[in-house]
Amino acid sequence: MCKPSNWLVFPQRNPNAQLRIFCFPYAGGNATTYTPWLDFLPKQVELVFVQPPGRGSRLLEPGYNSVTELVNDLFPEIKKYLEEKPYLLFGHSMGARMSYELVKKIITAGVTPPVHFVASGSPAPDHKMKESPMHLSDDAEFIDRLRNLNGTPEEILQNSELMALLLPALRKDFELAETYKCAPTDPIDCPITVFRGVDDEWVEEQAAEKWFRFFGSNTHMETFSGGHMFIEQSQPEVVKTLVSIIEASE
Repeated sequence: MCKPSNWLVFPQRNPNAQLRIFCFPYAGGNATTYTPWLDFLPKQVELVFVQPPGRGSRLLEPGYNSVTELVNDLFPEIKKYLEEKPYLLFGHSMGARMSYELVKKIITAGVTPPVHFVASGSPAPDHKMKESPMHLSDDAEFIDRLRNLNGTPEEILQNSELMALLLPALRKDFELAETYKCAPTDPIDCPITVFRGVDDEWVEEQAAEKWFRFFGSNTHMETFSGGHMFIEQSQPEVVKTLVSIIEASE
C-alpha cells in the first residue's frame, strides 16, 4: 500500500480516477474493512482510507481526546487531495462523525465540498446516548459489548495477549465516539445518503433520519440486512448502492 502520509492509505493508486472515495473507520476499525470494495468499484474511482492514530501501522500512537482536534490535524494532510478531483465522503459509525466534522471544516475553509456525503451506521451528530458509556466498562464488559457489535472476530476477542495490546486503543476510540459533541452549524449544501442496518439496535431509524436536518434538501436513506456491522454482513449490497450514488453524482 502506498501512503502519502500517515493519515491516508491508498490501497491501489489510480492516477486516472475521476472521483475519490475517502472512507472513515468505525471505532476500533481499520482499512481492512473497506479493502474488499476494490473488487466492486468502477475503474474511474480511487479508494482512500483515512487512518487516525490507534489502528493499523499507527496502533501504538496515542489517540485524540476530541473529534475536533483529530480533524484539525487531518485537514492539512487531506486538503490537497480534496482539491485535485471530485470526491465522496463515507464514514461508518464513529467514522460518520469524523467525516461530518471534516466537511464542516471544508466548508469553513472554502474548499470544494464533496459531491456526496454518506453517513453509515450512525445516529445524527447531536444524538445523546441512552446506554452507559462503553469506554468506562471494565475489561470483561467492554469485550462483551464489543462482541455484541459483531465487528471483531471471535478468535481475536478470545486471545488475551492480543486483547491486552488492543484494549487501550479500542477504549480511546470509543471514548472519542461517546464524548463527541456537535457544535451548532448551518445546514450543509451537499447531498446526503444515510445507510442503516434494519436490525441495528445501536442506531434507531428515527435517530438516523435526524441526519437530514444537518444537510440540504437532497436527502435519502438506504436500509440493509444486518445489525450495526451491516457494512460487512451485507457488503455486496452496500457497495452496489454506493456505486449507484457515484453514477448519479457524475
